[in-house]
Amino acid sequence: MTLWSSISLSLWKRRSSVLAYQWKVTGMEEVELDAHLGTTGGTDGAERLPDNDDPSDRSVLEEVALVLRSVFSFCVIACIAIAIVMVMLMYFDIEAHHLQYFGGFPFARYVPQILYSAIPVMLGTLLEPVVVALNEFEMHPTVASAEDALIIKQFAVQFFNRSASAFVAIA
Repeated sequence: MTLWSSISLSLWKRRSSVLAYQWKVTGMEEVELDAHLGTTGGTDGAERLPDNDDPSDRSVLEEVALVLRSVFSFCVIACIAIAIVMVMLMYFDIEAHHLQYFGGFPFARYVPQILYSAIPVMLGTLLEPVVVALNEFEMHPTVASAEDALIIKQFAVQFFNRSASAFVAIA
């Protein structure tokens, strides 16, 4: 799995570099950052507008606030992961006591499996806006860094959501 993901990532980086060269958009991250930080004027970029996102203009308190936003976001993602694992553990409890919860229903032993097959889909749908809101809360300086952080957050949530359901399917 690791080998496959490493090869895929290398091929994707190579392909994106080739496309960036063909489309003549290499170095656009610097242009985007300059536009966000308030550089105006011609190609020399000598004229600057005051902006609090420039690291040299930020105070220590503003830097601490940005770090605290990232730490808060990390804590929320960790709590989401713990909640997903707790749902998986509740599934085991329901499966172990299905007769007690559902009585003599003829298909009572299948009810926990049917319920849990819908949970990853529902959680994926419900948690997507939460992940996007957390990413916007962090106030990234560029679109590229915001997209990178969003991808990492989405991967973490989907990993726990889908791996929890896979562990249940194995058990």
